[in-house]
Amino acid sequence: MKTITINQPAGLGDIIWIQPILQMFVDKGFTIIYPIIDRYLELATKYLPREGVTYVSIESEFHFKDCFDNPNVIHNNNGYYLPLTYSHRHFPASSLMMSKYLMTQTPLQDWRRFIPRIRDKQREISLWEKINPNNEEFILTNKYFGTPPQTKEREINLTNHSFKIIDIDYRDQDLIEFHPFDWVYVIEKAKEIHFVQTAFSFIADLYASPTAVMHLYDRIGKDDQPRYLKDFEYVQRHPNWVYHT
Repeated sequence: MKTITINQPAGLGDIIWIQPILQMFVDKGFTIIYPIIDRYLELATKYLPREGVTYVSIESEFHFKDCFDNPNVIHNNNGYYLPLTYSHRHFPASSLMMSKYLMTQTPLQDWRRFIPRIRDKQREISLWEKINPNNEEFILTNKYFGTPPQTKEREINLTNHSFKIIDIDYRDQDLIEFHPFDWVYVIEKAKEIHFVQTAFSFIADLYASPTAVMHLYDRIGKDDQPRYLKDFEYVQRHPNWVYHT
């Protein structure tokens, strides 16, 4: 049996984005071993199940574990090692997200078709009742990007608004029990969405209202220089996004 070990253990947005790549290899008859950091392992297993794909802890033992610092594809008796986390090194003229498709020669398509719509309504409503108990109209923001503890903040200034503002801050101890997929119901109800590009923007692509006002911001933290290569085009799919560099 042909086996591929994927090296893309984080972040959650990357794990979502490469689901069409995983399906392509499954369709070609490969079995996929996908090591993920423990922070996202349960989420991937629950919300991104795929026949032919086995998610395992990055801390466990698996073929090619000793190769995870190697940026090159490897093929031996244990199968294939595919270092998607280093794909940008092979395609420096491409944006980071697009380079993963170039490395695997995967046709670019609407990745949303490859994401199962699995929800935990009990957790979603529990979060909703905690952050918006009076059922007010609201603007939803997420200024933070990067897998903790490597987190940065994008400045987002909101003016001339009359709605309540709900900020997704996964450093907030009152919200620490909730994960990104628990925010689906909140995202559905938001009048406006202001997100830096993260896993939350992928989830908004899937679930935001067709009438929502949506603003997407580049991943630029304080004192960072604007990036020349942008990942907005062909990645984010909701038609309402307005892009901010």
